[in-house]
Amino acid sequence: MDIKLLNKYLSKSFNNQFEIKEKRQNLYQILLPLFYPDGDMLDIFISELEKDQFLVSDCGTTLMRLSYSFDLDTDNKIELFKRILLQQNAKFEENTGSIQLISNLDQLFNNIMQLSQIIAQVSNLKILQRKTVASLFYDDVKKYIESYLTSFNVKNNYMPINNDQDLVVDYAFLGDKRSVYVFPVKGSSKTQNAIITILRLQQLLDSPFTSVLIHEDFECLTKAERRISMKVADKQFGDFNSFKESAEDFINRALA
Repeated sequence: MDIKLLNKYLSKSFNNQFEIKEKRQNLYQILLPLFYPDGDMLDIFISELEKDQFLVSDCGTTLMRLSYSFDLDTDNKIELFKRILLQQNAKFEENTGSIQLISNLDQLFNNIMQLSQIIAQVSNLKILQRKTVASLFYDDVKKYIESYLTSFNVKNNYMPINNDQDLVVDYAFLGDKRSVYVFPVKGSSKTQNAIITILRLQQLLDSPFTSVLIHEDFECLTKAERRISMKVADKQFGDFNSFKESAEDFINRALA
């Protein structure tokens, strides 16, 4: 790697507010006034792949630091992490835990700044996960039903009473003798809406159905809400994993 050329190029881009440190052969750390949430300087490294082609990476330090307080130990968390990388066209080296971008010299400044943004997003994954877990929950239920329960006659956003848009079933598994109406719910508001829909359908429908609530977290409800939901719905799944474990068998029995 031509360090003089690299130094000259980065000097123009960063207005001399940087330092290059050789860590080992063909691996250089770029020290910039960019920081992790705890105030430490970001770890950004450059190595040369071939002439005018560079690998910009964090050498696995971002996930290592994140693991001190937050583990990628669920499908939702891993999906969110992969989504960040996909949006930024970054690669992930599983063996080293390294987040990587390929760059030429002309794009090196842009890719260094891009990697700094990725590091910032991943470092704040705990906060992002809290904000997006609701949408991921509903996405996960949708993906599972569309991928693994296709043997059933299932309708999404089903209106069982003459296209009454006030009475919509999230997922209706239709059978010859009866149906199974499934409502994924997160939190009090969504649970209450599902309960109201079930009660009205019980009053208005002549055809029998089994009502099911899939909770994002059943324990987050108040005691009164848990008691009412257990009284109204025919079946409760306390979380998405519980639904996945027995959904097919349960629906088969309910439709029989």
